[in-house]
Amino acid sequence: MDVLPGIECRTTWLPREPASAALARAHIVDACRAWGLDNITPVAVLAASELVTNSIIHTESALVGVVAWRDGRRFSVEVRDSDPAPPILRTPTRADDHGRGLRLVAEMCDQWGVLPADDGDGKAVWFSITGPIP
Repeated sequence: MDVLPGIECRTTWLPREPASAALARAHIVDACRAWGLDNITPVAVLAASELVTNSIIHTESALVGVVAWRDGRRFSVEVRDSDPAPPILRTPTRADDHGRGLRLVAEMCDQWGVLPADDGDGKAVWFSITGPIP
């Protein structure tokens, strides 16, 4: 689907349950395959999976949205939920069992951030991988 000229977008909405992380990974693999982005697929899949898992674990949203888009310069993913609270970028210790997901996204991707939902109900946590994106 074209959102604006030169931008292609693929969106899916998933229930907030553990099995949705696998469905989100498949959604990103499908988008990358369709757009010929094999070179960034592993990073994009891992980063998206981390963001979806955060929404599943840390929010009470009924649904989690996963939006993949590209514009020729970047590939981006937004994970949307109805909780307005931003995620917290932690610095876990070796003994911590959790808290590494967002740190991984920050280290692997060129940019990441949080935006409030357009309707004011929730947020979108996003990441971008830049470079020549066909």
